[in-house]
Amino acid sequence: MLFLRIMHEYSDIKMDHRSGSALIRCADVLKHVHITQCRYVAFIGMILIYGMFGAPTPDGFGIAEILCAFLLFYAFNLSGVYEFIRPTGLYKSELWYQSGRYLILYGFSIVLLVGALSGHSQHSLVRDGIAFLFLGLPVFFAPLFYGQMQRVKILIFAAALSGTVFALRDLSGIFRFDMNLLSPAPPLSYLSNVPSVLMAAILLFGFGFRSVLRAGHIPALLIGVLLLILVFVPLIAMAVTLQRASIGLFVAATLLILAAGLCRKNYRVRIFIFLCFCGAGIWYNTAAFEQLYAVLMLKSAQVGFNMRFEELAAVWGRVSGGGDGVGIVPTLLWGAGWGGVFQSPAVGNMSVGFTHGLFGSAILKTGIIGTILTMIYMAALAVKQLQPLFTTAKSSASFPLYSIIITVAIMAPFIIDIFLYAAFKSLDFGLLLMIFAFYRAEVLRSNTHGLVKEGKCP
Repeated sequence: MLFLRIMHEYSDIKMDHRSGSALIRCADVLKHVHITQCRYVAFIGMILIYGMFGAPTPDGFGIAEILCAFLLFYAFNLSGVYEFIRPTGLYKSELWYQSGRYLILYGFSIVLLVGALSGHSQHSLVRDGIAFLFLGLPVFFAPLFYGQMQRVKILIFAAALSGTVFALRDLSGIFRFDMNLLSPAPPLSYLSNVPSVLMAAILLFGFGFRSVLRAGHIPALLIGVLLLILVFVPLIAMAVTLQRASIGLFVAATLLILAAGLCRKNYRVRIFIFLCFCGAGIWYNTAAFEQLYAVLMLKSAQVGFNMRFEELAAVWGRVSGGGDGVGIVPTLLWGAGWGGVFQSPAVGNMSVGFTHGLFGSAILKTGIIGTILTMIYMAALAVKQLQPLFTTAKSSASFPLYSIIITVAIMAPFIIDIFLYAAFKSLDFGLLLMIFAFYRAEVLRSNTHGLVKEGKCP
């Protein structure tokens, strides 16, 4: 990385008259640092600032939001604008890139014009436009991340760290404890609803599990145990905020990861699973479990699916009526535009500008045209991520465990935000889509017996 390279070069400086001054040597190092590295560092720094001080969908622009916007635009750069207009990279032939690019062009032309001509407020137009920009992050930053697996892995780490910090901030607001450096959770910020929190919980469990299996000495084993302990930070945050879908998919993800571990001939897998079931059995008989189960069941009895189907019906009624279509084409084709609202049964028939699910929002804001483009875009990203799994099933290859962990960790919040939650409007969802676009699950060839060797867990 940039900082490591500078420090390495700096450490080799001989402080004598023959080698010159340290400042001259450092300036020579910086001369050879490519601008792309600076853009990459700015992007990762933006994620960390966002996790520590930002909010998923803020009502206004604070210092954290302004700084994140500056770093984001610097990372994109004017070269990114030129690349978007005339793509030259290998990614330009991929379906997710083509459909995403057309969706962005459609959103910032027809949909923006419809919203403006419909008289929607400037605040609503800007808010929806920013959320739409986040959907296009894979397209905007393809030149920076496509084919750069090391950068993508650091992107995954930064997003997971941001999710863990979000959970800590949310817990600090709920339980009223001070974390000094980190910004407390603003009211109604829903920090634990963002996709990076669930992704972080699954990644912590998965890589903690993998570290325990691979540990060859005590420090490595302790690292795995520490990761497993840290799982409780996002998990408690999701439980306290009663996120039924997130908790359910976390349990499903852990079972999938454990099942993948069973395919490895490693005695530690069976010991770990046995300890997990023992721990789950002990927790099952505690008052904490009974209280959480009772509250979740009460919520399910009171709200069921939170009127998601009724919400979709209300959105369809809003755009299919054609009451405020712009020009001669009805609203059904291009939607209500940015800033469009409808009366949502999910919030007591109040007039709101959001839906609980990406596709519902696409119908409302962009109509049938935008919804079709959105579906193609999302499907192409999902297929790109899952394609190695289907390829593996037809060959003698096998997934390394870490690829399974990452795939499961990003698929769970992806499903939730498309169909159930409104977190698709956040920067987190854009980062999640970037991982879908740029992370390529690696495939290992099996040995002659079709199994990974004893004691090895890739």
